[in-house]
Amino acid sequence: DYTPGGSSSGSGASIAANLADVAIGTDTGGSVRIPASFCGIIGLKPTQGAISTHGVVELSRSLDTVGLLGSNFDLLRKTLGVLLDEERPPSPKSQVNFGTLKIGLPDSLYQSPVLPEVSKPILDITNNLNENGANVTTIDFPKSELSAPIWRAISMGEIYQYFSQEILSQSSDTSLLSGASLDKLDLLSPSLKQYLLAGSQIMSYQDGAVYHKALAKRDQVRDSIDNLFDNLDILITPTTPTTAFEFGTFSRHTSPPINYNTHPFNLSGHPAISIPCGNANGLPIGLQIVGNYGDEYFLLDLAESLFESFRN
Repeated sequence: DYTPGGSSSGSGASIAANLADVAIGTDTGGSVRIPASFCGIIGLKPTQGAISTHGVVELSRSLDTVGLLGSNFDLLRKTLGVLLDEERPPSPKSQVNFGTLKIGLPDSLYQSPVLPEVSKPILDITNNLNENGANVTTIDFPKSELSAPIWRAISMGEIYQYFSQEILSQSSDTSLLSGASLDKLDLLSPSLKQYLLAGSQIMSYQDGAVYHKALAKRDQVRDSIDNLFDNLDILITPTTPTTAFEFGTFSRHTSPPINYNTHPFNLSGHPAISIPCGNANGLPIGLQIVGNYGDEYFLLDLAESLFESFRN
C-alpha cells in the first residue's frame, strides 16, 4: 500500500523483498537513497563520477550518479570494487572509532519539512554518539529553498537536451517541442511533458542564460559544502523528510519534497549512504551519512559500525 520510493523503485523493492542481493540504481537527486530510506535497506551514492555512467539513459548528465542498494555491507563493498571506474583497491574493513569523529548536523536538514518523528530518532542517535566521545555540532547549511531551484534548472534543462537530441530527434536549439512528432509525444506521461516543456524554456531563454547561471550557482553550493569537510569528518541527516507515503496520497504541490535532504549532495557530488535506523508508525526511517570525496569505503565501514550499534 506504500511507495518504495524512487526513482530506482524496482531496485529498492527487489532488495526489500529479498529478490536480489544487490541492485544497481541511479541517483540524480536522491533516487538511490530515497528508496533505501523508504524500504529500510542500505543505499550508497558514491562520489560523482566514481562509477561510469556509460550506457545509462540520461536524466541529467552533470548530476547522474550510479549507486548501489542492498542489505549486506560486505556484498556492497565487493560490488563497489567491481564497478569503480578507477583502480582503487578497497581499504581493509575496519571498526570505526566514533570517539574520534567530528560530526556535523546540518541545521536546515532537520527543520521543516522534515517531520519530527523522522528527525527525533536520528537526533537521539547523534546525542548518544556525542555522549560517547564523538564531537557532534550543529552547523549552518545552505537552505534547500536556495539549492532546489538550482537543481531543478540543471536537471530540467539537461533532460530536455537529451530527449530532444536522442529521443525526439529534434535540435535543442528549437524552442518547446514543436519539432517532435505527435506519436512520440503521446508516449510520454503528462508530468514528463511538463518537465520537458520547462526544460525547453530554460535552455532557449537568452541562449540558456538560466541554465548557465544555475551551473555557476551549483559551483557555489559545491564549494560551501566541500568547505565543511575542512573541519568535519562526516555529516549526518535524515535521508527523507517523511517515511513512505501511501499510494495516491502524494502531491507535488502539498507534500514535502522527498529529495529535500538528498539533492544538495548531488549538486556537490559528495558520497552519501542511507541506512535504516528505526521506524515511525511501522515504516522505516533512513539516516544519511555524507563523507568527503572518495570516502565510499570509509562510509560503508562507518555505516556498518553505526548500524551494528543500533542492533546492539
